[in-house]
Amino acid sequence: MAEGIDLEGEIGEFQNTVLWAYSGNKNYMDDTYFQTTSVLNFVGNNFPPSFISAGNADPFLDHSQKLARKLDSLKIQVDTLFFPKDLMPKLPHEYQFNLDVEEGNVALDRSLMFLKMNRK
Repeated sequence: MAEGIDLEGEIGEFQNTVLWAYSGNKNYMDDTYFQTTSVLNFVGNNFPPSFISAGNADPFLDHSQKLARKLDSLKIQVDTLFFPKDLMPKLPHEYQFNLDVEEGNVALDRSLMFLKMNRK
């Protein structure tokens, strides 16, 4: 089964439709090709420093946290911004583009700081 694909939650049905359409295979979850959908399977020692954030209601939160842990285990520089599960209102996918909420501004500040510190 492809790692990181979660067909539950608010975008599960959408993901199912998209993955079936892209693969042409209704049983895509058993297709080894779909292991390529997750960068987790391809992270190596040459992966660049990374800033990873996800809202507490983001359907990709679990995948983002796994990626951060994998990078950390490889001693790759990783800066993360995750939020408590009980934070209200919940922060959806791409919360960082909403600059009307404090968390969106924190994400903007942190990503700019990350970019300045990692400029080559």
